[in-house]
Amino acid sequence: MIANISPADYNFEETMSTLRYANRAKNIKNQPKINEDPKDGLLREYLEEIKRLKEMLENLKEGKEINLHTLSVKETPDSKHNESVRKANASNVSRNSSARLQDDDELMLSNS
Repeated sequence: MIANISPADYNFEETMSTLRYANRAKNIKNQPKINEDPKDGLLREYLEEIKRLKEMLENLKEGKEINLHTLSVKETPDSKHNESVRKANASNVSRNSSARLQDDDELMLSNS
C-alpha cells in the first residue's frame, strides 16, 4: 500500500488519518480457505478411498501381502502359501454362508 501524505501544516489531520489507515491496512492478515461444498469434499474423499482400495485389490491379485492395520503392502516370499490362505479364507466364507442359509431355513420352517 502506498500512503500519500503532505508536509503542509493545514493538512496535518488528513496526513494523520492517512497514516492511521495505512497502519491498520498493514496489520491485516488474510487466512485463505478453500471454498468447498461439504458434499464435494465428501465426494473427493470417497474417490480417494476407492482409488486406495483398487490399489489394494491389485496388490492382492499380484500376490502381495496387505496389512490392514497399517494399510501397508509388502512382497510375500511364498506365493503358494498366500494362495492356500486365500483358498482357506474362501472356503471359510462359503461354510459360514451355508451355515447362515441353513439357520435362516430352519427359522422360516419353525415360524410357519
